[in-house]
Amino acid sequence: MGSGEATASSVFNNLMLGYIILLFNKLDLFPHFFSGATFDQLQAADGLDPVRLRSVLGAATSSGLIREKYSVYHLTNLGLELHRNRGFFTWAIGGYSPLLESMDTFLRSPDTAWQPYVRGNYVAVGADECNQGLMQAIFDQVIDTIPATRIADLGCGNAGRLADLLSRRPELTGVGVDIDPGAIELARQNSVAHGLEQRLQLVQENVFASLTGPRPEFDDVELVMSFMMLHDLFNLSGLQGRLFDLMKKAFPKAKYYVLADTCLREPPPAATAPPIFTLGFELIHGLRGIQLFPLSYYEEQFSRAGLHLVARHDFGVPGTHLFVLEVPA
Repeated sequence: MGSGEATASSVFNNLMLGYIILLFNKLDLFPHFFSGATFDQLQAADGLDPVRLRSVLGAATSSGLIREKYSVYHLTNLGLELHRNRGFFTWAIGGYSPLLESMDTFLRSPDTAWQPYVRGNYVAVGADECNQGLMQAIFDQVIDTIPATRIADLGCGNAGRLADLLSRRPELTGVGVDIDPGAIELARQNSVAHGLEQRLQLVQENVFASLTGPRPEFDDVELVMSFMMLHDLFNLSGLQGRLFDLMKKAFPKAKYYVLADTCLREPPPAATAPPIFTLGFELIHGLRGIQLFPLSYYEEQFSRAGLHLVARHDFGVPGTHLFVLEVPA
C-alpha cells in the first residue's frame, strides 16, 4: 500500500475529526484559537465541563486540528484549512447524518420520504459557513456590478448572505424566501442580530407551488438570487419547462437573476479522490433520488428561457458556478 493511500485507521480517525469540527462550529470555538487560548479560557468561554473538554482537545490535537505550545492552543495549518471549509462538515454531519445513517432504509424502500431525515437548520448554517469561508468575496465583487435596490433570495436559508449584503449596502432592501420553517426562524434571528427588521422581510413559502399572483413583498424586486437550488428545481416534474416562466411571474419586475449551483462532474469521474464536498454532494442527492446535471444542461435551460448569460464565475466550492443572467423586458 502506497504512503499516500488511505488506511482503515486514517478513515476512522478522520470520521472522529469530522465530529470534532462540527462541535467546534456549534460551540463557536474556532475564533478562540486564532490568537491562541489557554485551557482555562476555553473552558470559561461557555462553561464547559473540564474533564470532557480535555478529552476533546486531546483528540483534536492528535488529529492535527490544533497544537499546544506553552499551554496555549492554536490552529495548525490543517486547522486553518478546515476552518475555511467548516461549512461542509456542518452541512453533511449536522444536516444529513440522519439520512446517511439510514442509507439501508432508502435502498430497501426507495419511496421513503427523505425530508424527515434532514435537519434543515444545520443545512442552512452549513451553507452560510461555506458562503463566508469560500464564496463571499466572489459574490461581493459580482453583486456590486448589478444595478438593483431590492433583492430577493430564493431559498435564503438563514439569510446570512442577505444580511451581510444589506449590512454592507444600506441603500438596499431585501426579502428572504424559504420553504423550511427552521431556516426561516434562523433567518429571523439573523435579521434581528444585524438590526435589519425594517429592511429585510422574510417569507416562508414554496413560491412555485402556491403562487397565484405576485406577492406584495416581491413586487418591487429587481434582482432575484438563488443558491444551490437549481438542481432540486430541475427535478420537479411540475416545473420542467416552466421554472423560469414561473419565476418571472413571481418576480415581475426582476431584471437580473444571480444563480449559483453545483454541477455534475463531467467527464465521468476517474479513479482519483474527488475534491472536498463532491463525494458527499453526489451521494446525498443520489440517496434523495435527485438527478444532478452537467454545466451544459444549465446553459441550455437558460437559453431556452430566453435569458441572457451575462457572466459565469467559478464560485469557490468544487464544481460550483455563479451565473449572472439578464431577464428580457
